[in-house]
Amino acid sequence: MTNSEEKIPDIGITNSLGDSELEILHIMWRRGESTVRQVYDEIRERRNITLPAVMLSMERLTRRGVIQKQAGDRAAVYSPIVTKEKVGYGLLGEVVDRVLQESSGSVVSHLVGRLNKKELEQIKTLINDIQES
Repeated sequence: MTNSEEKIPDIGITNSLGDSELEILHIMWRRGESTVRQVYDEIRERRNITLPAVMLSMERLTRRGVIQKQAGDRAAVYSPIVTKEKVGYGLLGEVVDRVLQESSGSVVSHLVGRLNKKELEQIKTLINDIQES
């Protein structure tokens, strides 16, 4: 199966992810394994939030299967299960489906306008691969 044919799985979580949960995911994608305290400390550098609020959000993400929890020496350690790309595809698909009502041409046009030269070349290759198959 080529990249152009690969079906992005519906992770079923994008429509219920809040800003705080996405913020936590971004931290975890960058850091990898993290404790609640580590995530909390990083968020606190930017804004006011409570430790229980971070803990609750991370438990919710665990129940949804987005991150996993493992017992650590002193504190539970969480790690991301779902990739940034899968969440991004899910969110983009949601925008097209719910907001733009399947008018994906305008989305593609907007996104292409934001690409650098290397990314444009990758898109050209992808289009050629699709046309040849």
